[in-house]
Amino acid sequence: GDATGMIEAEEIEEMASNLGIELNRREVNELVREMDADGDGRCGFPDFCCWWAGDASGGLTSKKVRQALG
Repeated sequence: GDATGMIEAEEIEEMASNLGIELNRREVNELVREMDADGDGRCGFPDFCCWWAGDASGGLTSKKVRQALG
Protein backbone atom coordinates (compact mmCIF):
# COMPACT_ATOMS: atom_id res chain seq x y z
CA GLY A 1 0.00 0.00 0.00
CA ASP A 2 0.88 3.64 0.04
CA ALA A 3 0.35 6.44 2.54
CA THR A 4 -3.42 6.21 1.95
CA GLY A 5 -3.53 2.62 3.16
CA MET A 6 -5.08 1.50 -0.12
CA ILE A 7 -3.73 -1.47 -2.06
CA GLU A 8 -3.57 -0.60 -5.75
CA ALA A 9 -4.21 -3.07 -8.59
CA GLU A 10 -0.57 -2.73 -9.67
CA GLU A 11 0.57 -3.77 -6.19
CA ILE A 12 -1.67 -6.84 -6.27
CA GLU A 13 -0.32 -7.74 -9.70
CA GLU A 14 3.27 -7.34 -8.46
CA MET A 15 2.58 -9.42 -5.33
CA ALA A 16 1.08 -12.22 -7.43
CA SER A 17 4.01 -12.09 -9.85
CA ASN A 18 6.48 -12.28 -6.96
CA LEU A 19 4.66 -15.43 -5.85
CA GLY A 20 4.95 -16.90 -9.35
CA ILE A 21 1.30 -16.27 -10.22
CA GLU A 22 0.77 -14.56 -13.56
CA LEU A 23 -2.51 -12.65 -13.69
CA ASN A 24 -3.90 -10.66 -16.58
CA ARG A 25 -5.50 -7.24 -16.05
CA ARG A 26 -9.02 -8.74 -15.90
CA GLU A 27 -7.94 -11.17 -13.17
CA VAL A 28 -6.24 -8.40 -11.19
CA ASN A 29 -9.38 -6.26 -11.40
CA GLU A 30 -11.47 -9.26 -10.33
CA LEU A 31 -9.27 -9.72 -7.26
CA VAL A 32 -9.60 -6.04 -6.35
CA ARG A 33 -13.41 -6.37 -6.55
CA GLU A 34 -13.32 -9.54 -4.44
CA MET A 35 -11.05 -7.93 -1.85
CA ASP A 36 -13.30 -4.86 -1.54
CA ALA A 37 -15.23 -6.33 1.39
CA ASP A 38 -16.90 -3.07 2.41
CA GLY A 39 -17.99 -2.19 -1.14
CA ASP A 40 -16.41 1.26 -1.23
CA GLY A 41 -14.66 0.57 -4.55
CA ARG A 42 -11.22 0.54 -2.98
CA CYS A 43 -9.08 -2.18 -1.47
CA GLY A 44 -7.78 -1.22 1.95
CA PHE A 45 -5.73 -3.32 4.31
CA PRO A 46 -8.83 -4.41 6.31
CA ASP A 47 -10.43 -5.54 3.02
CA PHE A 48 -7.29 -7.51 2.17
CA CYS A 49 -7.29 -9.14 5.62
CA CYS A 50 -10.92 -10.25 5.22
CA TRP A 51 -10.13 -11.69 1.79
CA TRP A 52 -7.00 -13.42 3.09
CA ALA A 53 -8.96 -14.93 5.99
CA GLY A 54 -11.53 -16.26 3.53
CA ASP A 55 -14.37 -14.02 4.67
CA ALA A 56 -14.99 -12.61 1.17
CA SER A 57 -16.67 -14.51 -1.63
CA GLY A 58 -14.09 -16.00 -3.94
CA GLY A 59 -14.22 -16.32 -7.69
CA LEU A 60 -11.93 -18.28 -9.99
CA THR A 61 -9.04 -15.84 -9.73
CA SER A 62 -9.22 -15.85 -5.97
CA LYS A 63 -9.11 -19.65 -6.01
CA LYS A 64 -6.16 -19.55 -8.44
CA VAL A 65 -4.19 -17.34 -6.05
CA ARG A 66 -5.14 -19.37 -2.96
CA GLN A 67 -4.12 -22.64 -4.65
CA ALA A 68 -0.74 -21.18 -5.57
CA LEU A 69 -0.22 -20.11 -1.96
CA GLY A 70 -0.84 -23.64 -0.76
